Amino acid sequence: MRAGLWPGGLRGPLVGWLYLSVAAIGGLVSGATVLQNLDRSSAGIFFLAQGYLAFVLLFDVGLYVTGVREIAFAFARPVSGSAGRRALVVASRFANARSFGVLALLVAAILLGGSLALVEGARLREQLAALLISCLVGIPSLIAFNHQAALEGTGRYHLDRLSATAGTALNSGLISVAALASHDLLVVSACWIGAVIAVSVLKFIVLRASVPRASFIGRPSIRDLRSALRRSGSIFAVQLGGVMTKGVQFPIISATQGVAGIGPYIFAVRIAGTIDSAIAVLGGAQRATFVHHISGGRLQEARTLALTTVGLVGVLAAIAFLLFGFALPALARRFAPGLPLDGAPFLIIAADMAILCVAGTMSLFVIASGRNPFARIVLLNGAVSILAVSALTPRFGMAGAATGQMLATLFVSGWFNSLEFAKTIRGLKRGVDGGEI
Repeated sequence: MRAGLWPGGLRGPLVGWLYLSVAAIGGLVSGATVLQNLDRSSAGIFFLAQGYLAFVLLFDVGLYVTGVREIAFAFARPVSGSAGRRALVVASRFANARSFGVLALLVAAILLGGSLALVEGARLREQLAALLISCLVGIPSLIAFNHQAALEGTGRYHLDRLSATAGTALNSGLISVAALASHDLLVVSACWIGAVIAVSVLKFIVLRASVPRASFIGRPSIRDLRSALRRSGSIFAVQLGGVMTKGVQFPIISATQGVAGIGPYIFAVRIAGTIDSAIAVLGGAQRATFVHHISGGRLQEARTLALTTVGLVGVLAAIAFLLFGFALPALARRFAPGLPLDGAPFLIIAADMAILCVAGTMSLFVIASGRNPFARIVLLNGAVSILAVSALTPRFGMAGAATGQMLATLFVSGWFNSLEFAKTIRGLKRGVDGGEI
């Protein structure tokens, strides 16, 4: 594909795909290693912690997405002064606001650690252990958002993805070695936490190397928090609804089917999520360019970029559905017959993944244009998903959970995202941007 076919250029997506290729292979290897070398209960706790991480990262309260947009707009704004300096000032303000989320997670981790020493009952202890691990992983993950948003917002998305690629390779390698050598949940979890800390440090080093004046790590500021929340509130509502839709199945399955049986299902969902993220790189890599086009008055270029990206996402989502739904289970049975993937409804998960790929990319461009009409519909989607998964899981098990989530996404938010994307495209064609950025 020639760069001219894609107005935003290919460097960002290519590096993003490198990252997701490493993440996909690493996740497949490390996940399979955990499933085969830890007992089913320990593996279930480890995968449940990964499922809970999406809930834990809600402590970001929408600051990452809003921060990227605000940093990109400050970087592209045609006024006097240093664009890079203006962007870093904005980035540091969002980092200061995010510090409150980091502190809240630290307090939560301390309370969960104390609770583990006091409570009785195997099921409750398993849930608390999974939450504790996810909180400890979430702390450096939120800190890494500071550096990630600054790199992406100032047009250095490829540098962020390169650093993330190295960190992901380290993460997968440490988890695999720990599972093979120790067969112990504590050791495997410690390696996961350590690798995420290493990723945060690496992103900061890359940021300092590319933007020497960048030195922020986030200092709590009530004023910065209030200012950021005014911009990110609607984004947080969208993220909350998204986590309700995607993540609610994990606690429901573990509560009704037990932690020991959830590992294979979450493993399959993680692979689907990695594929979804790989395709989403197309949109994420072009977000800052899309904002730059709009802020510079190049609305037709922004329209072309959005349409081209969504079209490519649709094609790749269809291919991914076929590969994940049919090829992956066959390969697993052929080359890893001992891998416990029973109960994972690959076709249903694949269909949900394809819908999310396209709908998510559409919403990304709508939000980047300055509008966010998704807060209520995504919350409604989450509520419908909870009801559907709760009703279907006790009767149909993991297939019921996957079906409930897919139906909610298809009939609530899928059509709405398409409608709002069409409105944005029509507005750009008429020469009207999405609104106040």
